Order: sequence, then C-alpha cells, then structure tokens
Amino acid sequence: MSIYDNSSDADRRELLSFVSSVYDDLAWMVDMRYELFSPDLSTTEGSLDDLSEFLAWLADAWPDVYETRAELLRQMSEVPSEVLANHGLAGLDLRVKLIAWRRARLRLTRAVLEEADAEDSDEVFDDYAEHPQAPLPRPKRFRRAKRVLKWASRALGHADTILGSLAALLSQAERLKEIKETVEKVSGEVAEDLPD
Repeated sequence: MSIYDNSSDADRRELLSFVSSVYDDLAWMVDMRYELFSPDLSTTEGSLDDLSEFLAWLADAWPDVYETRAELLRQMSEVPSEVLANHGLAGLDLRVKLIAWRRARLRLTRAVLEEADAEDSDEVFDDYAEHPQAPLPRPKRFRRAKRVLKWASRALGHADTILGSLAALLSQAERLKEIKETVEKVSGEVAEDLPD
C-alpha cells in the first residue's frame, strides 16, 4: 500500500505530467526555433540578426537542461505529499494553477494548428482538447508566427506559478525554470515586434 492517499497520488501524477509537458513544450520550441523566431523577421525592426545569438544559445543550452528531466522527475516522486501541499503543489492550489496553464496551452495548440494551415484543424484540435497535455503538432512552417509566439509566451508564463514553487523545493527545477523564463520573454518580445 502506498504511503500517499488517492488524492495525493493523483496530484503527484498531475504535477509530474505538467513538468514533463513543460520539458516537451520547450523541446518543441527548440526544434521549431527557426520556424518560430525567423519568419519574415527582415520586415521587423531588429531583424534576425538580433536573434541569431539567442537561437544559437538556445540550441546549445537546451540539451544540458533536458538532461535534468529524469532526475527532476525522480526527485519529485520522492517528495512527501505534505511538503508538496505546503508549497502549493497539491489539492486546490495545484488544480487552479493547472487550469490556467492548460487554458493557455490549449490556445497555443489552436494557434499552432491554425497558423500551420493544417487541414481539418478543428477536428485535430478536438483531439487535443480531450488530451490537453499531448505533444504540440510540428508543422513545416507557419503562415504567421506572431499568434503562436504570443500563446507560447502566455502558456510558459502560466507555468511559472508551479515551477517557482517547485524550484523553491527542489533546486534541480531551477535550470528548467530559468530557460523557460528566457524563452517565454523572447517569445513575447518577438510576438510584439512581428506585424499583425
């Protein structure tokens, strides 16, 4: 028999799934960095030249951060339920944070599907709505990256409330939180600079 009751087991699974999704979403952004951050940037102030260093840094930094995934998930699975609850990572505290994050992430998914001009995007989106933490689709290009970057920034921003609490509890989460914050800020800045 587990030392955790059913609700704390469910909370822990939700928290582990959330952290896995943040890693996956950041991996998606790293893989899609040229499609996201360099479409038609020659028409904006600053152009791609300002982003080339960031894109190179992101590609170099991400593998080391991604390597922390298994260890962070292992550490999280060992934290007592009471400690998670005391850090706002269980029960209603966790659920309300997840609701806000999932809402923004679902809007990110819709933006990816619509801006990729995916066929039957509504049908595909309905599948994602049923599984809100499913991996993001990987289109070859976006018609407009502005909306995708805006919702990526917002979804990553909503992840802060959970990652901040987690980083206070487990120092291993700090690297994930820091790269997420950097990608979030640059995504938001580029979204603002891109034309409508």
